[in-house]
Amino acid sequence: MQSNESVSNKEKSALALGMVCAVMGYNGIVIVSKQVLHLTFGISPEIISSVLGSMSLWNGFLDPFMGPISDNFRSKYGRRRPFILLGALGMGLIFPFIWFVRPDWSSSYQVFYLVICLMAFYVAFTVFAVPYGTINTELTPSYSERTKLRGIMTMTSMVVILALGWFFPLTQYGWLGDALTSTRILGTVIGLIMIASGVLAAYLLSTKKVELEEGKGKISMLKSFSQMARDRIYLSLVATGILTLFSASLVDYLGDYLIIFFVFEGDIVKGASVAAMSASMTQILGFLSVLVIGKTMSHMDKKKLLGICMAITLLGNLSKWFLLRPEFPLGPLLLPLYLAPAHVGFWMLFSSMMADYPDYHEFRYGKRCEGTIFAIHGWFTKVAAAIALTASGFILTYSGFRAELGGEQAEGTFLSMRLLIVFLPSICLALGLLALKMMPLDKVRMLEIRKQLDERKV
Repeated sequence: MQSNESVSNKEKSALALGMVCAVMGYNGIVIVSKQVLHLTFGISPEIISSVLGSMSLWNGFLDPFMGPISDNFRSKYGRRRPFILLGALGMGLIFPFIWFVRPDWSSSYQVFYLVICLMAFYVAFTVFAVPYGTINTELTPSYSERTKLRGIMTMTSMVVILALGWFFPLTQYGWLGDALTSTRILGTVIGLIMIASGVLAAYLLSTKKVELEEGKGKISMLKSFSQMARDRIYLSLVATGILTLFSASLVDYLGDYLIIFFVFEGDIVKGASVAAMSASMTQILGFLSVLVIGKTMSHMDKKKLLGICMAITLLGNLSKWFLLRPEFPLGPLLLPLYLAPAHVGFWMLFSSMMADYPDYHEFRYGKRCEGTIFAIHGWFTKVAAAIALTASGFILTYSGFRAELGGEQAEGTFLSMRLLIVFLPSICLALGLLALKMMPLDKVRMLEIRKQLDERKV
């Protein structure tokens, strides 16, 4: 099999449709919950972040079990497609019920209801996401083609996240009724889109492109986890991703809240609209950046490009000190001009590098187990996300912010928020650059590994 094997348009379409379902599932919870549950349902940031953090741990706990199940599964429909179909149906049916929590319930009952709904949702999400996550690796063994595929997935996610960024503002305009009714209508629409996109993805997908002679036999989750937990290369790569995740997630609340309550002095409609415009610009510019990277840079060394993206993001975070100020209300709209290409470029390239790692794992350990590798990576990532999600609400509270005070916060609150949003991500990114430097899988090394794997098969 040639390492420059291309992927059909049908399979690319399936990959994009699956990404619609995946992003609406994961980001539909994280993006929508933080503002809607706090400002519409009156649930405190500490409770929201604690629930989301614990559910991320639950999701991470499930992933390592799903990986080997998918790797070891055999049917006439393949190892992945049946799970993708079942997971998408479950996600779409459960998602609307999350938003039927009521503001007049007690805090304990609100938490109980959300936890039950989210636990069920993340079971379905895991059944879908782990098998789907292997597809980028399985469709082609090509180093550059995987970057192009990841570009398709990233562009799709940009469109979906752009739409999700307008969820909260749309609930405030009154077009669909009051905020509660609007939230539930939009939640139902998202659930239906998940079902449609996930079912179509399962129907169109084919995952028989990569020959897996050395991957036959049962895959052991514990053995694979032990191998990867001691693999310095894998740990360096994961640390790079986790630290970059921390750089955004730890201060996730602060960005929008500074725009609404500091820059626009508590005007929620204006502030939320500008924040949504900034998010939309981020997705549009990110979409265009993916086109550029996919067309002109897919043949370049991913490791070097990844370092450049991280350095630009670090400098961009420092610039927030000057751009998020009341005297400069258009400042939030300047940030996406350079942060969007860097942020989107990082995750596109990082995901492509993670898709290359199974080649190295097979080269070193003699077994091919994409599902297990993706699941274990999901475990690491979701534990990190749980820490970040839980911490983000407490960081907001630590800054002294109180929603009931609007734009009239206590003295020093906005200064604390600005210091946190600038320097906490910058420290994480600096450490991430050090971790990346320790990771030796550049383009030259990966092409050598792919060549040796092809020779083994021959």
